[in-house]
Amino acid sequence: MTYVICRQTLNQQLCKYIKALPNQNLPLLISIAKIKVKNKALCFDTTGGKIISVMNITQAYLQTWAEARTRFSNLLPALKEEELTKKLSNTKNSAGFLIRHIGDVELLFAKNVFGASETAVNAKTLIAGYDTGEWTNLPELLAYQQYALNTLKTIIEKQTDEDWMQLINTKEFGTKTKAEALGRIISHTAYHAGQLALTLKYS
Repeated sequence: MTYVICRQTLNQQLCKYIKALPNQNLPLLISIAKIKVKNKALCFDTTGGKIISVMNITQAYLQTWAEARTRFSNLLPALKEEELTKKLSNTKNSAGFLIRHIGDVELLFAKNVFGASETAVNAKTLIAGYDTGEWTNLPELLAYQQYALNTLKTIIEKQTDEDWMQLINTKEFGTKTKAEALGRIISHTAYHAGQLALTLKYS
């Protein structure tokens, strides 16, 4: 079993798990308890008795976001241009619209939440408020979502560990910390990725 332990609760977590772990891991746990870690998370394997990695909070959040986004990006390599107009029965949004919309919102988060102020955003799916039927160019859509991915990844990487507790005010979802806002963009992309997967499979 693998645990990720953050600095703030390092000793408490070790005390919590120490009785449940095999005796051969006790020296490892004792040595970890003595480590003074500043703004770090220790990731260690209690089965193999190894420290897998040491990462800061930003690195941990980046890893979480990147893995979650694969639920969307893994749908794209096999996508065909003729599938972009597909819609589920009794729904209004095409596959092409969903791809563009995910990119639009990721860019808005990069700019307005995480501070990529120089990012140019033309969030057409939000401006129109509905599927205009124009999202039929596969190379353009793939390039756009890749631009959104790269932009959001770059600005997340620039966050300090202290930045994650900074409060952000938006009209869309009120006042949230940057950490909470990251949860919003993860869930937003995953939600529409699910719609896209169903559209491609069943329409």
